[in-house]
Amino acid sequence: MHPEPPTPTDATAPPRISPDASAGLIRHFGFVRRGKTEKAPAAQHGKTEKASAAQHGKTEKASAAQNGKKESPATQDSAKDSTAAEGAVGRVVGRGRERWAAMEDRQRRRVLDVVTAVCAVAGLALVIVGAAPAEEPQRRTEQAAAAADQEVLGPPGPRVSVRATAAASNTTTGAASGSSPAPGTGAGGGGTAVGMGFSVPVHLEIPAIGVSTALMGLGLNPDGTIEVPPLRAKAPAGWYRQLAAPGEVGPAVVLGHVDTRSDGPAVFYRLRDLRPGDEVSVRRADGRTAVFGVDRVEEYAKAQFPSDEVYGAVDRPVLRLITCGGTFDRLRRSYRGNVVVFATLRRAG
Repeated sequence: MHPEPPTPTDATAPPRISPDASAGLIRHFGFVRRGKTEKAPAAQHGKTEKASAAQHGKTEKASAAQNGKKESPATQDSAKDSTAAEGAVGRVVGRGRERWAAMEDRQRRRVLDVVTAVCAVAGLALVIVGAAPAEEPQRRTEQAAAAADQEVLGPPGPRVSVRATAAASNTTTGAASGSSPAPGTGAGGGGTAVGMGFSVPVHLEIPAIGVSTALMGLGLNPDGTIEVPPLRAKAPAGWYRQLAAPGEVGPAVVLGHVDTRSDGPAVFYRLRDLRPGDEVSVRRADGRTAVFGVDRVEEYAKAQFPSDEVYGAVDRPVLRLITCGGTFDRLRRSYRGNVVVFATLRRAG
């Protein structure tokens, strides 16, 4: 038996550990340190491998990028050219869009100008047509019945010719007097001159309105109206051949235009201004002159033209001067009436 260790007398002395306990503790703590020591190198080795792999990846990427830069200078130039081309195309496209927009604005303005002009012309036409006086129902019916392209310029002609009547009247007058036709008492005497023989009229003068014109022969149109002189400003007046010659017994008829659309006033423009007592002289082919005195001036609608009064047989030499009158029909481009001057032979020279 082993003797028991002595009991310490000092209360502060450290406790004693038996050799078996010491050996156990050493084995225990030595095993723990050895485990930690083994784990630490393994973790350090793993970190080192990861860092090495990351560094290797970076190196490879940097090397690849460096190789790419060094191996493709043409690619870089091509990329630069492509970028420049894209910029140029973009600028061209932008300018094209701006020009197209400006062109569209000009076209819009032109279209608006054209539309405005058309509307203005249409409005003016409506104003002109609306300003024309309304037509009577009878006149409207006549226009509807007439052909659209037919324009009646002359007055209606006589129903029968009075040339034979005029010749017979001259013969009777000469036989009754026992001599050839002679001049009458003249205007100063206030009587009516005796009829003259037949001779074609060649010239007409009306001093009161400044008319001096040659005379041309006129006949009948197919529609029964009297022909008219050419429609121009300087056209002469015309004598209707189917009636008496100026100075013969019977009605002599002379026609002339009042104006023309293109040339303005014509030979009989002031015919309506004549007054009773004004003189009209007609020079004939036989060298003699028949002088007539104005009796009256009348205006008639064409639909109410007094054919019998104008063309009817009479027992003395008379003259009828006819032109257009009344309001103007803009659709048919002709006047709606006629001005008629009634005159009687005063003297023959």
